[in-house]
Amino acid sequence: NASLALKLGPVSQDRAGVWTVRSLVAFAQGDEQAALDAIHRALFIRKDTFYTPASVALLYVLGRQDEAASLLREMQSLFPDLEPRNPVFYVTMKPIDDVLAAKWEQGITTLPMDVAEIYSNLRNRINGESG
Repeated sequence: NASLALKLGPVSQDRAGVWTVRSLVAFAQGDEQAALDAIHRALFIRKDTFYTPASVALLYVLGRQDEAASLLREMQSLFPDLEPRNPVFYVTMKPIDDVLAAKWEQGITTLPMDVAEIYSNLRNRINGESG
């Protein structure tokens, strides 16, 4: 879908978002170089408070901690009041992230398993099931 979006709207204002999605897909597929290339393309197009935090997170997990920290500092200087305000993150994503972090420490997880678990947990929470 991201590739099709770029073909249909190559000069769309949302190209940064499309490249961010492409980086996430490449990362989930284990293609770290393609993920990194897509992140850099998204950042070249536009830095904003909507997509750039995803780039910070991806850079960090791709082992580019210095680049991630630099980008985060840049975002904080451009947007001094930047802070997570979305309650969905704290109610839904933060607990999932904590569980996955604990599993990573124990060495009992892989990226495909993580992605499957994240979506399973999100589906359960959206449907009102415990998970």
